[in-house]
This record gives sequence, structure tokens and C-alpha cells, in this order.
Amino acid sequence: MLQGSQVTNAVLGVLLLGSAIGLCPPMLALTAESTCPPELVEATRLILVVASNMNARTATVRLMERPSREKKWNEVGEVTKAMLGSAGIGWAWAFENFARQEDPIKHEGDGRTPAGFFHVGRPFGFGPGPAKDYIRLEKGKTFCVNDVRSPYYNMIMSKSQAGDGTTGEDMGTIALYRRGLFIEYPTTRERKGGSCIFIHIWRSPESATSGCVALAEDDVVNLQKWSERRPTLVGIVPQAALKRLQSCFPRSGGT
Repeated sequence: MLQGSQVTNAVLGVLLLGSAIGLCPPMLALTAESTCPPELVEATRLILVVASNMNARTATVRLMERPSREKKWNEVGEVTKAMLGSAGIGWAWAFENFARQEDPIKHEGDGRTPAGFFHVGRPFGFGPGPAKDYIRLEKGKTFCVNDVRSPYYNMIMSKSQAGDGTTGEDMGTIALYRRGLFIEYPTTRERKGGSCIFIHIWRSPESATSGCVALAEDDVVNLQKWSERRPTLVGIVPQAALKRLQSCFPRSGGT
């Protein structure tokens, strides 16, 4: 993801995981009158991922939508299970003002899934996809840089452009990425705030990730289809934070 610069065609063109194209506005200061994240205030479609606490490796996933930002939220579909990072979750740097007491902040390589509210990006996978903006992963061509030394940190490009010695994930060679969704996760290498954050297939119902959100393959397919109507937001939060944000989720029927 680029911050303050443009994505070039050589860097997989239009795709990157960050706020270079303005989809993830910076966190605004919260006031007594406005306690909800701006991203959530504007959202009408939400994948809500809730962990029991900051160290939990599992979460529940609910799909929520509303006709407009002024309306109440409705839950759709069934509750599903997700696996999180091996160390649990940590607040993304842009949401660190939500941290309480000893809540961890997400850093590169800490094994935590970033907590916060982020826009869902384009679907990806190994085979052809039905969506117009689907990204087909190819060996050596869709390489996600996780190297904080690199100016391409958290970008996706060809492995050759990333340069020799640059660490990252060659996505076209990772079986768990045969179906997935990009998360437009804002970060900078100066903050070492984490990189290459995706929704993808889990290895098993008990296998944690290195920082992504992983689900059963059928559930990932469902999310790919459901999120075609963008913008769609993904919210990753601990239960305690969800209680603090309760007023941000007025439900139809008064629940």
C-alpha cells in the first residue's frame, strides 16, 4: 500500500493494499458527540469479525448491511467461524486510540491480525474469477512485500521489481491463497505497522494465521460474492471494543 504516492502499472497497476487511492481515510479524532469510527459511520455493508479478547485466535463472522448510513443495521446470512493470527489481534496504528490498558498494537511480524475497520479490496485466486476486478495470482508476478527495509513495503508487484533480497510472499505459490480478498490495510514502513493482510482459506478449523483472517473455503467464496457490491467494510474487533461501540450498531427490531 502506498501512502502519499501513486500506484504505477508496474506495481500491479490498480491493486494495492493501502490508502494510496484514498479508500482508507486517516482516523479522525473522536469526540463525545462522535464516538464511532468515520469508516463505520459511512458504511452500509460490513463483515464483522469479533474475537473474544485480544489474544484469541478464533472469531465469529457476521455479515451486516443497511440501505443507507441513516438506517439501522440488519444481519444477513449465518454466523461463521474465522481463524486469526497465532498471537491474536492488535490494534492497527490508525486505530491505536481504541486501545485500552495493555491492548497490543499491531507490528510487523508479531503474529497478530490488525484490529480496526478497513475497506475490503478486490477478490483474488488461482483460477479465473467471475468478478470484473478479480486478480489472478501468478508465480513471481503477485509478490507482496513484507520487508520494512524496502520502499515497496506492503505493496504487490512482480518479484523482480521488488528486487533481490527483498522478503515477501509470492502469492501465486501459496495454496491458502487460491481464494481470497485483499484488505486495504493502511500502513507505513516507518511505523512497521503490518503488511500483506488478506482474507483467505484456512489450513484447518484450528490453524491460526500469521496475521490474516482465514475461513473455510466455502465461506471465502461466499464473502467474495457478497463483497462484490462495494464499498464493503471489514471490522475486526475484540468483544470489549464492540461493547464500547454498541451505539454505532443500531439494529432493526430494537436489538
